[in-house]
Amino acid sequence: MIVKVIPVCLLFVVYLFVSRLGIWSIEAAYSDDFTTTARAEFEVKEYVLPSFYILVEPDTNYVSSGNFKSFNFKVSARYVHGAPVAEGEVFLRYGYVSGTNPPVIIPSSVSRERLSSAGDLDVTVNMENVLSKHDGPRDLDSLVGKYLYINVLLQEDTGGITQEAEFAAVKFLKSPYRLSLVSTPRFIKPGLPYNIQVVVKDHLDQPVNRVKVRLVERQLFRKSGASEDLPCPLSSVSQSDGIAVFICNTPHEGVRALLKFQTEDPALPAASQALLVLEALAFHSPNQRYLYIDPPMPGRSLEAGHFCNIKVYSASPSYVPIRALSYLVLSKGKVVNFGSQNFVSSDDHTQVLNFKVTPAMVPSIRLLVYYILFGEGTSELVADSVWLDVKGKCVNGLKPKQNLQLDIRTNQDGLVALSAVDSALFALKPNYRDPVSTVMSHLEQSDLGCGGGGGQDSADVFRMAGLTFITNANAQPSASSTATSNQ
Repeated sequence: MIVKVIPVCLLFVVYLFVSRLGIWSIEAAYSDDFTTTARAEFEVKEYVLPSFYILVEPDTNYVSSGNFKSFNFKVSARYVHGAPVAEGEVFLRYGYVSGTNPPVIIPSSVSRERLSSAGDLDVTVNMENVLSKHDGPRDLDSLVGKYLYINVLLQEDTGGITQEAEFAAVKFLKSPYRLSLVSTPRFIKPGLPYNIQVVVKDHLDQPVNRVKVRLVERQLFRKSGASEDLPCPLSSVSQSDGIAVFICNTPHEGVRALLKFQTEDPALPAASQALLVLEALAFHSPNQRYLYIDPPMPGRSLEAGHFCNIKVYSASPSYVPIRALSYLVLSKGKVVNFGSQNFVSSDDHTQVLNFKVTPAMVPSIRLLVYYILFGEGTSELVADSVWLDVKGKCVNGLKPKQNLQLDIRTNQDGLVALSAVDSALFALKPNYRDPVSTVMSHLEQSDLGCGGGGGQDSADVFRMAGLTFITNANAQPSASSTATSNQ
């Protein structure tokens, strides 16, 4: 193999001339000090575009106690031009995969089926029956952590063309769900709502829809040491983005809240339910002045090219009015927008921030809102922040022979690479169908902040957003804020 590396700033263009098939690896490093290295593996196969492709679509991305005896998946076959492969014969084999080891195929698990005229086949497999004919693992406990292996061999009736597909993305799990938080600060503010967004995901980090999440514990501790139930909804159901929303009302004098969330899937035993514990501390303000940014509800995320309306709640004594609110919009570690607007008093003490969402804000932003108040002997900085998801725009629906005009802008000189990929290649590597998400996930690493927003106090709000600031206002961090960790 001959490797040629051309340095272009921090981008390396690599040309590979491979004479043999197989799995290859390439390593790149700076030639001066070798402090930064990168390694990647790739497989070289004979390039043959398939006449048709086979899709295996499981009902779920896991096998657990609820579907161990009745796991459902769908096999569909389509020609590259989109027409279904009708009346084909399908041979199915099952097994399991562990790590990078080759799949273990159960020989007696072979079954023979036929495609419908629409090119589809619905399959229900009893894993207990399949494993009973095998000398290895025979129950779910011995398979936890491994992946179900499905081998599909399809022979069409018209031309006799045979195509094979493998599928190994379904994992054997005790608990199929994982709970986490998004756009949720770990700090409560007396007298203001507390918006908690719990995300339900599977082992592939994909959101799971229509899963009931129950609030099994909701303790609020007061300064006196007494505890009571925090006013919150007892349950919520995850939406298409996997988010279940709980909006709690925080009473005055609350210093700490302890909340425990648990999935409630009737098909799973109690030991297989996912659990999340949230401990929220009270925000510290010397003059009891608070700001709260109300994030958009699930399904209403920000979109590039549109204007957004964000509600900001304030709680403060009324004898010193708020004159204006200032805001910063941060994305990928940079301030991409800023501004201020006059504060208009209202009965519900809310203010609506309005700004245009630009492509520079994709894939996410941190919105930080603050004001400085004078007139109580000492000036005070009051602030809040929140992490928000931003959707970009992609071109869809192109027609053959249609011209596509691209407007590409960069903040400095650089090399821009464009590529066009035949969709038939997705049949060879179906796991790489969403390269945009991979790029966005990489861009997300430029975020200098941490957590879902907020902070122990106003100074901590700036720190958690990845900012350093200088002010003569009363914004000294509290003793506990430096030790606060927000995941």
